[in-house]
Amino acid sequence: MASKDWKTKPKVDIRYFTDPMGYDEDVIVEGVKLIRKLMTQPAMKPWVKRELAPGPHVQSDKDISEYVRKVSNSVYHPAGTCKMGNGRLSLSLSLSLSLSLSLSVCVFNFV
Repeated sequence: MASKDWKTKPKVDIRYFTDPMGYDEDVIVEGVKLIRKLMTQPAMKPWVKRELAPGPHVQSDKDISEYVRKVSNSVYHPAGTCKMGNGRLSLSLSLSLSLSLSLSVCVFNFV
């Protein structure tokens, strides 16, 4: 939390691309390569016109990673359990936690 004031927005740091082994980066770079390979298969030819993003000029792992770092975002629903109030009038709230990562990093123009 950024403050005890409930009106203050929470600070959220998803910590993308911070793992020391580079797992996040490896997975997403390989994912971009895979979707490119899938979209160039003969079965997709009638529907795919061209790649729009990151674009055919972005080829190296380094360049793909730089692009992904710029466009990555998440959809998150932070939740937990809290107690509100004091004494016999207090309320305990239990909320479920859900976290969803949304990465749209490779976009193709369909016919």
